[in-house]
Amino acid sequence: MKSIDEQIIDALEPIPFEVLEANSKRIVMTPYGLQDGNGVDVMLIRDALLLKPEERARRAYEFTAGMVRDREHARRK
Repeated sequence: MKSIDEQIIDALEPIPFEVLEANSKRIVMTPYGLQDGNGVDVMLIRDALLLKPEERARRAYEFTAGMVRDREHARRK
C-alpha cells in the first residue's frame, strides 16, 4: 500500500477527472484540489487528521456556534 505522499505524487499525473471511474481509490488533482473517485476532498481530511482531537472539537464547536448565531440573526429580519 502506498503512503499518502506517494499517492499525492501519483495524483499529479494529468488525468481528466471525467475519466476517473466512481469508487476509484486513485487520488487525482482536480480544479477543486485533490479528490478521490467519489469527489471527496482528500486534503481537507488530511488536514483535519493532523489536528489534535481537542483542536478538532474546538473548531467544530466554533463552526456550530457561528451557524447558530447566523440563524438567529436571519430570523430577526
